[in-house]
Amino acid sequence: SDNDILTIYKVRPNSAAAVAGLSPGDELIRVDGLPVLQIGHEEAYRRLHGAVGTPVHIAVRRSTMPDFEWNLTLIRTPQ
Repeated sequence: SDNDILTIYKVRPNSAAAVAGLSPGDELIRVDGLPVLQIGHEEAYRRLHGAVGTPVHIAVRRSTMPDFEWNLTLIRTPQ
């Protein structure tokens, strides 16, 4: 359901997300191993935007491949 994911709507050029190949429309389903459904959108967003240079572990689903879960570790970049 829409409540258990965050949909990526924009990927900044040269950001960690861009380097990892994330695209608008990709669905973020876990942050640091915690389901977005469990922690809520605000907490997921807070965890994504931690200290620059530190890692964040995410799980992503792409609408064109709904059965495939993509697990990534990104190094946070300046916003």
